[in-house]
Amino acid sequence: MTKDLRETEERFRRIAENASDLIALLDPQGRRVYVNPAYDGLFGDRKAMIGSVSFDDVHPEDRERVQQSFFDTVHDGEGRRTEFRFLLPNGEERHIESQASAVFDTYGKVALVVRVSRDVTERRKTYEALQARDLQLQEAQAVANLGIWERDVQKDVSTWSDQLYKIFGVTRDSFNPGREAFLALVHREDRERVATSAKSLLDGGPALFDNQFRIVRPDGAVRTVYTRVRFDRDDSGRAVRILGVCQDVTDRKLAEEQARATEERFRTMVENVRDYAIYMIDPTGYITSWNLGAERIKGYHADEIIGRHYSLFFLSEHTERGDPGLQLEFAAIQGRYESEGWSVRKDGSRFWAHVIVTRLLDESGKLRGFSRITHDITERRRAEEDLHSYADRLRVTSRRLVEVQEAERRLLAGELHDRVGQNLTALGLNLSIVASGLPAEDYPELAARLEESSLLVQGTVDAMRNVMAELRPHALDDYGLPAALRTLAASFSRRTGIQVAFQGDAPVTSLPKPVDLAMFRIAQEALNNVAKHSNADHVEIAVKRTNGLATLSVRDNGVGFDPRRIGASDSGAGWGLLIMRERAEAVGADFSLRAEPDAGVQVLVEYHVGAGG
Repeated sequence: MTKDLRETEERFRRIAENASDLIALLDPQGRRVYVNPAYDGLFGDRKAMIGSVSFDDVHPEDRERVQQSFFDTVHDGEGRRTEFRFLLPNGEERHIESQASAVFDTYGKVALVVRVSRDVTERRKTYEALQARDLQLQEAQAVANLGIWERDVQKDVSTWSDQLYKIFGVTRDSFNPGREAFLALVHREDRERVATSAKSLLDGGPALFDNQFRIVRPDGAVRTVYTRVRFDRDDSGRAVRILGVCQDVTDRKLAEEQARATEERFRTMVENVRDYAIYMIDPTGYITSWNLGAERIKGYHADEIIGRHYSLFFLSEHTERGDPGLQLEFAAIQGRYESEGWSVRKDGSRFWAHVIVTRLLDESGKLRGFSRITHDITERRRAEEDLHSYADRLRVTSRRLVEVQEAERRLLAGELHDRVGQNLTALGLNLSIVASGLPAEDYPELAARLEESSLLVQGTVDAMRNVMAELRPHALDDYGLPAALRTLAASFSRRTGIQVAFQGDAPVTSLPKPVDLAMFRIAQEALNNVAKHSNADHVEIAVKRTNGLATLSVRDNGVGFDPRRIGASDSGAGWGLLIMRERAEAVGADFSLRAEPDAGVQVLVEYHVGAGG
C-alpha cells in the first residue's frame, strides 16, 4: 500500500513538474504545500511560495469569493471550478480558471486540496476584442445608412436594398427601380449630369466611379447622396453588370457647410480680437498668421512679422537656454503648454504675459503647427504683488498687536501684584491683628464680622491670582507649554466641573516663545468657548511634536455646530474663532476648525518647526 502510494505521488509529481498549467497542493487552511514550476512564470521564485496563504495573491475584489469556494470544498469534499484574477508582485492582473479537487485521508476527511489553474488572460483579451469588433460592426451598419444596388445591363433589371428604398423615400411595392424611375428622383439641376456620366461610363471608362448629387423624395424633401459605382465588363469592354453603394450625406454636407461658416466666423473673430495676441506658427516655430490683438500687444504689423521665428518675443537669456524650442516640444508631446513670464515687444519693452501654446494636427494626426495665445497680465501681476505686500504688512501688524496686547497683560499683572496684591495682603494682616487682640467672647458680633472680612480678603486675593494667571501664565515662562496647559486644564476643570484630559510631551517646549504663547492663548479661548456654548462634559487637550510639526488640539464632546452658520446665531463665538485664527497666523501657524452638529468641535493648530514665528 505504501509502495503504491509513493508511486502514485511520484507519478503526480512528474506530471505536475512538466505541466504548463499551474498546479498547487493546499492544506485545509489554504496554505500552499506544493506548487509546480509553472508558477515561476508568473511569480518568480515558486519555492518562496511554499507555506504562504494562497488567497493573498488573489485580487482583493475576488478574494472573498475564492475563499468561500475553497472552504466549501474543504467542508463537503466536492470539486469546484472558479474564475478569478491573480494580482502579481509587479501589480499586473492575470485572469485565471481554476479547478479545485479534494484529497481525502484514510478517515475520509479532506487532507489536501489540489488546485489546477490556467492563465486565460490572453484568451480573455482575444474574446473581449472579438466582442468589441462585433459590436463596432453592428453599430457601423446601423449608423452608416448605406444602400446597395445592382443592375444587370443586358437584362436591364435593377435591384435595390431595403435601406436604399428608405434613402430615396419610396417603398418596394410602389417603386420600380429602373433607370428612368431613378433619374426622375434626381434633382432637375443635377439630372443631366448624372444621366450623361452614366451613359458615357456604359460605353467605356474606369472600373470605379464616384459621384455626388441631389435627389428629391416624393414628399418634396431634398437630400444629397454620395454613390460609388463599379462596372464589370466582358472581354470586349462592354459593361455587363453595375454594382453600387449609395449613402445619404445630407447631414454631413450640412455639417461641413456649417463648419466652414463657423471657421470663417472664427477666423474673422480671431483677426479682430484686440485684447489677446493670437497667431499660428509652423512646427519649427515660424509665424504663419497674425491678428490685430497681436499687432497691438506685440507692436509688429502682419507684413513685418509673418515668416519670422517666434523666439524674438523671448528675453535673450531665455532664448539662449532654449525656452522657445522646449515650449513647442512640450506642446507637441502633451498637446498644450501654458505658462507665465516676460515677453518682449517690438520696441524692446517687456510685459508679463500669460501664454497658451496648443498643438494642431491634420486629419492624419500629423503635426501641422501650433496656435499661440498671449495675454498681457502685467497689471494683474502688479495687483497681486500689491495684495501680497498688503497681506505681509497685515501679518506684521497683527503680530505687533498681539505683542502689544501681551505687553499690556504683563503690565496689568505686575500692577495687580505690586499694588493691589500687597495692599490686600497688608489688609489681611491688619484684620488678623485686630481679631487676635479682640476678646471674641465680649464682642461676638464684631469678631464674626472680622472673620468674614478676612475670608473676603482671602477670596479677593485668590480671584486676583487667577486673573493674574490668565493675564500672564508664569507656568508658561517657567516650565514651558505642556506644564502651562496642564495647569490651565486643571483650573478650568475645577472652575466649570467639565472633565479635562491632557496629553503633552516635553520636546514641544523647544518652540519659539511667541508660538508657545499663541498656542496657550488659543487653548484658553477654546476652553472659554467650550464653557459658554458646547454643553460638553469632557474635553481633550493634546500637544505634541512629530517630524518637525508641532500640534495643539482641543476637542470636546458637546453639541457642535455648523461652521457655515456661526455668525448668524452667536457673534461672540465667531469673534472668538477669528481671534484664535489671527493668533495662529501671526506666528506662522495653521489654524483649522472641525465641527459638525451633535459631533463636538475640534480646534487644531499646526506649526512647522523652522518655519519662523
